Amino acid sequence: MKNQHPSTINKSKIINGLIVLLVGLVFFVKQFDVYIPNWLFTWQMLLILIGIIQLFKHNFQKMSGYVLIVIGCTLQFHDFYPDYVQLRFFWPLLIMGVGISMLLKGGFFQFNTKKTIATEKQVDQIQSFALFAGLKKRITSQTIKGGVVTSIFGGNEIDFSQADFEDEITLDIQCVFGGVTFIVPSNWEIIYEVNSVFGGLDDQRIPIELSTETTRKTLRLTGSCVFGGIEVSNHIK
Repeated sequence: MKNQHPSTINKSKIINGLIVLLVGLVFFVKQFDVYIPNWLFTWQMLLILIGIIQLFKHNFQKMSGYVLIVIGCTLQFHDFYPDYVQLRFFWPLLIMGVGISMLLKGGFFQFNTKKTIATEKQVDQIQSFALFAGLKKRITSQTIKGGVVTSIFGGNEIDFSQADFEDEITLDIQCVFGGVTFIVPSNWEIIYEVNSVFGGLDDQRIPIELSTETTRKTLRLTGSCVFGGIEVSNHIK
């Protein structure tokens, strides 16, 4: 196994530890019949909490963190003020916001009503954002450095079978009510460090004997998966 990067891992563990400690403290205080609003224990607040965590972990530069907070806050306010917060206007506005981001960032977000297939030959950082849609990418770059894969009410399928990199890379996964599938070469080792809430990893790789001369590579998966799943395979279905 490759050497870990202590500074990055410690920061992530500290943030996650503080969040878990805070949640535990709230439940502990509640046992003394101290009044705590019920809305703190809703799935909308869970989305907001995950968004805040992502912003702190990525220096407030992660768009998916803002998206989760906006969705969570809007749905929470809708429960309190259903006559004032109209969801029939919210979803079109959210989609329009994604469209504006696409225009401003020159196609950074991939948004489609149909599942598309895109081949990326010369790319260092993998960037894939699926929102209410299915996205399929084939990566053939030999110089991958890492990246971010986000699935919100959608799915990403990324084929790395013809890709390569040096030693080790890290992919940050953000999966909320969605799924991510990776197709990887047989010599890639997968290290799973994703925080899961009603989610998990399905490793469907077929065991293959590798020669001692084969160079092993390490793909480290980090991030969070809420009500979703991550699948890893070494063959195209």
